[in-house]
Amino acid sequence: MVARYTNQAAAYGMDFASFITAFTGMKEEDFRNTVKTQAEGIVKQRLVLNAIAEKEGITVSDDDRTDVAQKMGYESVDSMIQAAGQYEVDDYIISNKVLDFLKENANITQ
Repeated sequence: MVARYTNQAAAYGMDFASFITAFTGMKEEDFRNTVKTQAEGIVKQRLVLNAIAEKEGITVSDDDRTDVAQKMGYESVDSMIQAAGQYEVDDYIISNKVLDFLKENANITQ
């Protein structure tokens, strides 16, 4: 995330700290702390989703990739993977399959 903002700052002809202050209203240190906290949360979420997928035998199939490519308007699975990357595609699919599994199997009590 910091790399993305660094590239955006360069595109605007600004240094990173000035860019962050101008576009987020935060000091660079505060921004880095916020990004770190967000990254830690994302990693924890991914670990939980992957653990559930492994325990429940949830995997990504070629049919899953084809379905997502069609729903997202890609001409083919290959074009989707070329645009987004294999990891991102499979991560998207597995995350959605795990969330669907959780919704279908949730035991909600009050």
